[in-house]
Amino acid sequence: MGAMIGTAPNAADEIKASLTLGSVADKNDVTFTAILNGAEGNGVNVTFEAGSGPNVTTTVSVKAKQNIHVLLGTDASGVVSATASQVKAACVAHAAASLLVTTTQESDGSGVCDIQPNTFLSGGEYEAFPLNTPVLVNQRKHIAKAGTTGTLPLAFNGNVESANGALCGGAC
Repeated sequence: MGAMIGTAPNAADEIKASLTLGSVADKNDVTFTAILNGAEGNGVNVTFEAGSGPNVTTTVSVKAKQNIHVLLGTDASGVVSATASQVKAACVAHAAASLLVTTTQESDGSGVCDIQPNTFLSGGEYEAFPLNTPVLVNQRKHIAKAGTTGTLPLAFNGNVESANGALCGGAC
C-alpha cells in the first residue's frame, strides 16, 4: 500500500446543502441553504404545515436542533394564505433558524406556499482535498474532484513518471 502527497489547486470546493420548496413560476419559491459545513447541512430539514383555524400568523420554530418547522398562516376563512415572502421573512427573523440556513427567493414571493412534508436539504459535500488533511482516495469520483492542475491529477491519471519529479522532487 502506498501513499501520495501532491497539490490540487483547483480541486472541488465545499458545496453547501440546499432545498427549494415551491417554484419560481408560481412565485412561491423559498430556497434554504445550509450554513453548516458541507455534508453536515444535509441533516437540516424543513416542514411547511397549515395553520389550523382562521387568521393564523406565519411562524417558525426549530425542533431537535435541525428541524425547521414553518406554520403557514391562514386567512379569515382558515385557508392557507402565507406567501413565500412571509415565510422567508419569518425564517430570517427566527434566531435559531438563521443559525441553520440562509433563506432566498428568485421570484417576488407573492405566491401562496403549499404544505410540504418533512424534507431534508441535500447536495452538501465537504471540500475534496482540504489543506494539510490526509484524504483517502478509493473511488474514481474522488479522483475527478482533484481538478485539472497540480501534481495530484497527473498522478491519478497514470502520468506517474511526469508527476514523480513534482511529487518527490526527483528523489523517487
